[in-house]
Amino acid sequence: MRLLISSTSSGAGKTAIAQALQAYQAWRRQPVWPCQDWLSPEQSLAERWQSVQQSDACFLEAPGCLGTLVAPELTVADLAQAWRLPVLLVVSAQMDWPGQAIAMAALAQQRQLPLLGVILNQVTTADRVAQESFQLLTGIPVLGTFPAGAAQAAIAEQAAIVRNWELEHLPGFLPAIATV
Repeated sequence: MRLLISSTSSGAGKTAIAQALQAYQAWRRQPVWPCQDWLSPEQSLAERWQSVQQSDACFLEAPGCLGTLVAPELTVADLAQAWRLPVLLVVSAQMDWPGQAIAMAALAQQRQLPLLGVILNQVTTADRVAQESFQLLTGIPVLGTFPAGAAQAAIAEQAAIVRNWELEHLPGFLPAIATV
């Protein structure tokens, strides 16, 4: 299975989350790799799709958010829809994160994308009210949080953080913690 890791904006921490998920999968002895250069401008869309299909289990890191243009009339959301990619949304836990996340959830819903859940990145305090409000308004689960500074942590520490996430919402890709 392939998983598109998108965000509410550039700099939200998609790369850190992808690395932490890779560390977790390596800990489980079920490695998964990032699809490198999947949006290489030197390739046609058909060639890009062929390169993505060559990997059975991979993370595709979106450039920016679902609304980011990848061609003059094509967004990341359009590609995710055409290629039937499930989406994991990474949100930087800044002051107005729920509004940004709700906007991305609305775009995903408009494009009928399977938005599997949200990971809050760069968390300094746990704002349960905002998380619960987001989940109530969108029906999309907040799967976990990634503390501020965790991107610089050792791989084993990152895998330990991911083990606390509610990964059962990512069926067929990252099995439920209970089965590990």
